[in-house]
Amino acid sequence: MSDNKIIVLNNVMLGGNSLFVPSAFEEGKEPKFSAVLVMGWEDAQYKMLQKEVDSQLEALFDGSVPKNAGSCIIDGDDRTAEYYHGKVTVSASNKYRPQILGRRKEVLVADDDVLFAGCNVNALISLWRNPGKKGKGVFANLHGIQFVSSGERKGGGGIDVSKYFQELSDDDLMS
Repeated sequence: MSDNKIIVLNNVMLGGNSLFVPSAFEEGKEPKFSAVLVMGWEDAQYKMLQKEVDSQLEALFDGSVPKNAGSCIIDGDDRTAEYYHGKVTVSASNKYRPQILGRRKEVLVADDDVLFAGCNVNALISLWRNPGKKGKGVFANLHGIQFVSSGERKGGGGIDVSKYFQELSDDDLMS
């Protein structure tokens, strides 16, 4: 799972993301590319990642980790979107655009429209420690995403605008 703190999470659900256009988490903050990665509490990958995060938190806080220590791992029940509930989530971001690949390692672009909240991906992340006074904790950099398979689209997928417009004929253009 990890090699020199590089971690590959295989076949996890992609949640909310800004993979092609960076966005700021708060007004005035630097925009970043980001992804929320979703898996089950019993997933062996989660357990290994949690062990690594705990180890790094112990080192960062000299063995006395406070309950409010920052972490890239967030209980899905603490998130707004219902599709996270009952799951564990990993938030990863980067100020540099991550490499985004398809199943055959081809480069994907936004217009390919295959990456959305609900699809399954492999994700390449690395952990880093923030020793600062504000937000002290262990967080994840996002380095790459590989599309694995489609799934049910989650969250706001837009509305069917055809319900709101009438079909127009050429005669309607004359008015």
